[in-house]
Amino acid sequence: MRPGVPLTILALLVLIAPVSRPDYLQIERVLTPCWEDAFFCYGRPNGCKGIIDPTGERIHEFPVELRNVSGFYEGLMAAEYPGKGMGFVDTRGRWVVGPRFDDLKHLQNGLAPALDDTLWGFVDRNGEWVIEPQFSHADGFSKEGLARVEVLDSKSKGTLVGFIDRTGSWVIQPELPYATSFASGAAWVIVDTPCWTGNPNNPTASHHNAIFVVYGAHGSRLHTNQPEKSGAPECRWRLVGTGDTLAAERSFKDVGPFSEGLAPALIGDKWGYVNRRGDWEIAPEFEHASPFSEGLAAVVYPQTDRPYAVIDKTGSVVLETADPLIGDFHDGLARMWVGGGEDTRTQFIDRRGNVVIEDLGAATSDFCHGLSNADVSGENGFETAYIDKKGRTALKWTW
Repeated sequence: MRPGVPLTILALLVLIAPVSRPDYLQIERVLTPCWEDAFFCYGRPNGCKGIIDPTGERIHEFPVELRNVSGFYEGLMAAEYPGKGMGFVDTRGRWVVGPRFDDLKHLQNGLAPALDDTLWGFVDRNGEWVIEPQFSHADGFSKEGLARVEVLDSKSKGTLVGFIDRTGSWVIQPELPYATSFASGAAWVIVDTPCWTGNPNNPTASHHNAIFVVYGAHGSRLHTNQPEKSGAPECRWRLVGTGDTLAAERSFKDVGPFSEGLAPALIGDKWGYVNRRGDWEIAPEFEHASPFSEGLAAVVYPQTDRPYAVIDKTGSVVLETADPLIGDFHDGLARMWVGGGEDTRTQFIDRRGNVVIEDLGAATSDFCHGLSNADVSGENGFETAYIDKKGRTALKWTW
């Protein structure tokens, strides 16, 4: 994905027949994994001028372009009406909940985090408060029925993380310096701080391009390129279960997100995969390990002539690749970069390693709902378009 281009949820499914379309369609880079509902916006970056249905028909055009759209989840999209606030819009363009919140996230398992002035709470799909505003930050409810929230720590002046159930009751008290949301029945936590770890934007990312020191949760981190001078040790990640107990005594140097029941974890200088109890399901032997998607994961073996491979959930090599896999498998296809520098191109392979689409630009997204947001060859070099799984152009647009 091209650096600097905001990520959001706007896309269009394959067009079966020509339809009337707006003069411009701004469809931004596809999130991974795909958003939930196949109803999409067109508009400028991070905006929504109107809604398109899965066939490409324009459903509704707003009198003003909405901002900060979330994409459609559970049939509704969180969006900001400029100058009024945020609310929920349905797939027909109707305001189900009028724009009155200071901030609003998408629905997740029936509830959505909402901001009232400076505090977060949770509302239902009708915009009614189910859990009153009381948190300094809040994330959505996971399938485990728990939401990650933060509260102000009066001692450190930072924030601490805990988990609540759908009644707003504490399941895990707000005593953690840092924690991820729950997935596969467990959450990653940092217990002892201060400490330092990688990537300040996503501490559970496998690729680290920056270093920061963790003093607490949001608003209490010190970014630095020389963490050893902070006097803090390297962070140790541990798993906590839904019953407020550590799922494993073992700690890890670095971790990745849970997906399909497994998470990448680093011990020493090798990556492997652990289950929610912290037990190794795939032994640590990789230089890099990506999360699983559609039962497959891209890995890198150290010090080999062909280091790039794709494994299944038993750890068996399914295929070897000459070039690094840069995307997960979605809709049965995965992205690969070939070449380098200004000559970098993207191609798609299937689960057998066959190249099915090639000669795309570097800023090409994974497939989502049957389409990839791709850079395709045009009169002025590479142009932005949506392509289907056969590489056919479904739609081109300009900003």
